[in-house]
This record gives sequence, C-alpha cells and structure tokens, in this order.
Amino acid sequence: MDIKINIYFKNNENKSINIHHKKIKDIYNEIYEIEKISNDNKDKFKLYRQIKKKDIINIINKIYMKYNNNIINIENINYFPINISFIGHVDAGKSTICGRLLNDLGCIDKNEFKSNDKNCKIYKKENQLYSGLMDINDDERTKGKTIECAKNFFENNNKRFIIIDAPGHNLYLPNMIDGASQSDVAILIVSAKTGEFESGFYKNGKTKEHILISKMLNINKIIICITKMDSVEWNIGRYEDIKKKIIDWIIKIYNIQNIYFVPISGYNGENLINKNNLLNNKSLLDCISDIQYDYTYINSPLKMPIYYIYKNQGYIYLCGKIESGIVVNNMEILIMPHNLQMNIIDLYDINDNNISYALVNDYIKIKIKYNHQKNVDILDILDKGDMICNIDIKCQTYNEFVVKIKMIKKYMLTEQCELIMHNNIQTTKVYVDQIKYKIINNKKIACKYLIENDIGQIKLYTKKIICGEKYNDYNKLGKIILRNNEGTIAHGKIIKIKSFGDIINPYIYKHNYMECDENYDVNDNDELRLYEE
Repeated sequence: MDIKINIYFKNNENKSINIHHKKIKDIYNEIYEIEKISNDNKDKFKLYRQIKKKDIINIINKIYMKYNNNIINIENINYFPINISFIGHVDAGKSTICGRLLNDLGCIDKNEFKSNDKNCKIYKKENQLYSGLMDINDDERTKGKTIECAKNFFENNNKRFIIIDAPGHNLYLPNMIDGASQSDVAILIVSAKTGEFESGFYKNGKTKEHILISKMLNINKIIICITKMDSVEWNIGRYEDIKKKIIDWIIKIYNIQNIYFVPISGYNGENLINKNNLLNNKSLLDCISDIQYDYTYINSPLKMPIYYIYKNQGYIYLCGKIESGIVVNNMEILIMPHNLQMNIIDLYDINDNNISYALVNDYIKIKIKYNHQKNVDILDILDKGDMICNIDIKCQTYNEFVVKIKMIKKYMLTEQCELIMHNNIQTTKVYVDQIKYKIINNKKIACKYLIENDIGQIKLYTKKIICGEKYNDYNKLGKIILRNNEGTIAHGKIIKIKSFGDIINPYIYKHNYMECDENYDVNDNDELRLYEE
C-alpha cells in the first residue's frame, strides 16, 4: 500500500513522498477479512477498526519523525509569527494603544500619520490621533468606534507580532470573537480613569465577557494593561485596587501564573516601550517580547480557514491565518468543502509584501487564478470559513457532529433549538438534534435539556456542509461558542464528526507524536522504503 504525503524541503520546494510499508498493508487486509464476518456485531467491529486505524497512524508518525530532518529547518526561518488580540470594554483605549505602539516602533509611514492627523482635524476628533491609525473605513472614523478587526504587525527578537484590534461594543461582539479566535495571547485593556473601570467591569460592561470568550477560545495567557494611569496621576492605590478586583474574579478562570499586569498611559506612550520606574513594572513591549512561539502544528498538514475573499483584475485573493502547516509560493492547494484545486501564483504578508513561504500562525494573502465557468462566479462559491488544505490531506467536511459543552447562561437548551455557532472564524446556524446526556459527579445522566452550569454532550447539525476538525486533532479548529439573540449561552469542543468521504482518514499523521506505540520502532530493516515520486 502506497501512502502519499506532502512535505516541504529546506529549499522551499514542495514535493510528494510515497511510503510503502508492508505492516500497513497487512493491517488493511486484516480489517477487510474481519469486516466480512462481522455484520452481526457492527459496534464491536467499529471499535476494532478504530483501534487498527490508530495503529496505522502510529506507524506513519514514526516514519514522519524519522525523516523529519528533511522538512524546513527551523533555524533558517527569519521570524516566527505570534497573534495578539487587544480586547476590552468599549472606549477603554484599545485602538489608541495599538496605534501609539506601532507608531513609536516606527511601523507607521510618516505620510500615513500626517494623513490621519489631517482626517482627525476634519472630523474634529483630535483625541483620535493614534486610534485613527487602526481605522479600516470612514464609518469607523466618523463614529470613533472600532467595528471590524484591524490588523498590523511589528517585529522584535526574531518574532513577528501580529496585532489584532478587536471591537469592544456589544453590537460588534461577533467580530471580536473572530479576532480572538485567531489569537495566541490576549491583551485586556482596562481604564484606570474614575468610573470607566467600574462601567466596564460591572453591570453590563464587556470586560468580563471578553475574558471569558478568550478562555473559551483556548487563549491561555493574558496580559492586562491598566491604561489611562496619567488620569489618576499614576496613583499606586488606584492601580492596586483595580488589580485586586480583577484577580479576585479572573483566578476562577485563568491560572495566576499566566496573568501579567502592566500599568500604562496609551495616549502619552508611557510604559509602552520604555520602562516606567514609577511602579517598578515591565513595559508592555517587554511583556509582549517574552511570549513564546508555539511550534505544535508547524509540520502538520495545511489548514487555513479563509477570512476574506476578493477579486482584482481577474485574480482571486484569499486572506486568512494559517492554523497548521506551512504555505509555499507556487504550491498546489485544495479549497474545501468545494474540492477546488488551484495553484498559488503569489504569496503576500499582512502588509502586501511578497514572501516565499509562511508558517503556522501567519496571517497571509494568497493570489490565485481561477478559470471561470459560464455563469459561475467563484465569489458566489467560496465563503468565509472555507478551508485551504494540502492536495492529498483534506480537512474534515460535515454537517452532523457531537460536541461536549458547558452552559454558562440562564437558558434551557432543548432539542431543535436554533443557535449561532462560532468555530474559529466560521459563523454557522446550527440546530440541536439530540441532548445525549449531562455529567453529574462523573456519571452520564440521560436528560432532555441542559441549563446553566450543566456540562453535557449534544449532537448538532447544519443545513450546509462545513469544514472543521476535532478538538483532539486541532484544538484551535475544534473549539466552539454557541450564541443566540440573548448572548453567549455555552462553549465547548467538537469530539465526534460524521464526515463526508473518509470517516477516518488514516493518512493524516497527527501532530501529537507522543501517541505513537513505543513498542514499535521504524528501522531500515523493517521493509520501509521512502522514495520521491
């Protein structure tokens, strides 16, 4: 049996490798023979098949580990991308901090800064000198509010930090979820100004909800910036009071070792880059520079959800963040769930600079050429949340799946409930097909509904085919948030998928190599042959 996988060599050339392994062929023959006599006990055979296919995955993992030195050498990479979302209550000062930080680091063109200064005077919003640098359109400039997630980046110590300025207003919470879903670390902005912290932290403020959403989306580290310290004359008492109130609540959600506090003045730029010795804290830049790059999915199969699509001069541009694997210029890609095979013509970074390859976590733009069929426009076919994959290793496509959830709102979840599901950047209308059970004292209890604080397992379905992965395979692609008109009601993870096509794809080598069977070792005498096609 030949298994074809894509790997990327140090010269950035994309090649396919065929693996011929006698043991894999023997396992498949054994499955086939057992299947012929197991029609009377389907459940037992299903479990047997899953175990055997896991054996195949373990073999491929061993092969992959042995030949891993052929893949792009990490030591030769110029930068490692890290995504940071700035979150917090409306008017806390998120955009001001982002704009000031980028400007002080020399990432803002002088002409762009002058143009923004001119616009601020035209709209009579001189106090938005720095926040205006993050505005995407005129609507944001006139309203003085962030509506969509703005992105920019700076580089420091061999790392590329991609800044995501998320909206704080309740109307644009779905956009905030999009931004947070693409982040590795969250920076929570709270205002030290009298009354502003209280309005964001209590009653209908968004500070706590933004923290909860970040944790729901698997962001395990959070930097808390207490800004506008100049408005309280850098009063240490005010700083410590706010810090204590946040800690007393947040330690129920976050490990205290993953929480960092930084006092700053965003508009004045104090303690953003250069350390302010007044409170003996690190600067914001110091905290950001300490963030480590996550290598977990760097050599996994390509998974890139499409965030934005547009057409220009006959070419199609696909924008998004790489969730696993790498993208190399001129490589072939597959867009799921449509099975569209295309070639990359050009590759660009977030600022439209040409690049030869991009790593997991990078936010990029892909240029492709598509031969239009009669009366068919690709922009009518592709949708936000569609997945870019390797040709030979597709993502899961499905419309029925099982999730384990925790209810967080006073709401009764029953069968046939209609909800909005956020899965990475994908927003989909879903329906509850079945309440399987809830968990009480580690026991599964059959039930017909779930209420606040219940943990249970439910089956969902959609009316269209979507892309995704199980949480255990790709945690960023397997986390979900369930909302309705009343707000966020539950969060959870995808644990089972009823796929279209191969229900279990044994060709996918998993990222977690520690799951390999240690009793089986790949060696040159074990009828293993690797050769280029």
